[in-house]
Amino acid sequence: MNTVLYVALGKGYAAEANLSIQSLRGSIANRNLTVCVATDCPKQIQGPVEFLDWEPLRTASGSSVKINLLRRPKVLFLDTDTHVVGSLAPVFQLLDRFDFCAAHAPIRFTVDSGIPSSFPEFNSGVFAYRGTCPKVDRFFQAWRSKFRHLGLSPDQPSMRASLYDSDLRIATLPPEYNVRTITGGYLWGNPVIVHGRPVEQLARFAESLGSGNRPRLFQQLVV
Repeated sequence: MNTVLYVALGKGYAAEANLSIQSLRGSIANRNLTVCVATDCPKQIQGPVEFLDWEPLRTASGSSVKINLLRRPKVLFLDTDTHVVGSLAPVFQLLDRFDFCAAHAPIRFTVDSGIPSSFPEFNSGVFAYRGTCPKVDRFFQAWRSKFRHLGLSPDQPSMRASLYDSDLRIATLPPEYNVRTITGGYLWGNPVIVHGRPVEQLARFAESLGSGNRPRLFQQLVV
């Protein structure tokens, strides 16, 4: 079972998640995916969607850290401010071989933790994992613990440290699978996931990125 997971607490985030889900459903290749949403505003979400218990998340911080590990074979976590414009199948295919995958973060919040600077910081808004793998379970436990210990609002430094200390098989997603609008960047292939705000402009921004296998640069989304 391939599952896409959102955490959307509050009407604003729920409305964003709904737009992201509709973009995901717009691709025929994604229509058989199971979509799970932890939200306190289910009326903002159009189905078919499986709603999860959101009460344990009430006092947590950082949508990706605060998720209860969804114990399903293959899970893709998406921030609510994402827009899907292509097939997600290649991400789930990676989980046949790897335990965890994510894209490099264009903006880093790295703290001095003794980790070599050559070890990357991944963006915590788009990542996939094998939810039935004990090693992944241990990673999430470590991530939550390090997040509380560091006391930082961004969850990426604790994610980086937990990945570094783990024994996970980690795959790096190319930038087409997490096109961050907050910075400019480089693409080679077709964009698949566009990530940023305002979400109402993501579809048009995705169109401006072009298509095909060719090197190209793009500028940040200017609001």
